[in-house]
Amino acid sequence: VLGIVGALTLSYQTYSLNFVRYDDEDMPYVYAHTRRGLLDLVSEVGRYAEKSGKGKDATVEVVSPDYWPLTWYFAPYKANFHGTLIDSNTAEMIVAKKTDQDAEMIRRYSPHYKYAGVYPLRPGVNLVLLVRKDIADPDDQEINKILEYKVIPGVTS
Repeated sequence: VLGIVGALTLSYQTYSLNFVRYDDEDMPYVYAHTRRGLLDLVSEVGRYAEKSGKGKDATVEVVSPDYWPLTWYFAPYKANFHGTLIDSNTAEMIVAKKTDQDAEMIRRYSPHYKYAGVYPLRPGVNLVLLVRKDIADPDDQEINKILEYKVIPGVTS
């Protein structure tokens, strides 16, 4: 009986850790997997790409030093992975790293881009989506508003 209870307990924990709570940083054995919220970023990039009229030909400049596994998700687009800030005013979208690149991001991109959202990549790493002003939504904000962003516990870091 004790062996059956032990096997059931371990089976439940294995299932929970591998299929349900695999990205829950409260779990002691979780590898720093990509957060589920990253899929929202991928979805928004797709939406803005369609809105731009270019679809899969839309250019996405990824200037964050932390971008893996975005190479897989952005493969259908003209995505360029720089790992550092670059001067750009023609790309439809820019993905930058929150906090580490805020000041320089505001300085370089404010004239041509708006802030569309912050998305979690992995625990401790958030990405910012910037959208060129001519395709930005009316509720997208000026880039300096990124400084007012507040962390949402359990969603962003």
